[in-house]
Amino acid sequence: MVNFLEWIYGPAAHSDPYFVLLRDFWLLTPWWYPYLWLGILGTIVLVKLARFGLRRRAARAGIKRVQRRTEQLLRSSQSEPPMQRIMRQAANDDISRRAV
Repeated sequence: MVNFLEWIYGPAAHSDPYFVLLRDFWLLTPWWYPYLWLGILGTIVLVKLARFGLRRRAARAGIKRVQRRTEQLLRSSQSEPPMQRIMRQAANDDISRRAV
């Protein structure tokens, strides 16, 4: 990295304060520092992906539960006798008995 900085700054690199600052930062940076940041960013990405996967799995389970319940209700409504469905009326349905 120091060679790269010297190539960028040219022959007067050692007199440039920015070069000296960058060189000192690079030389004093521990070897594990970039891996620390990769680990932190990788952990954040993995946590977000895990949450996304859990939410997606929960949504699938909810959809299956609703479909199962809907099918169960449809089967139960089709299994009762047709006359019972026709006989269902509201409790206050006495319009036909009123005098017109």
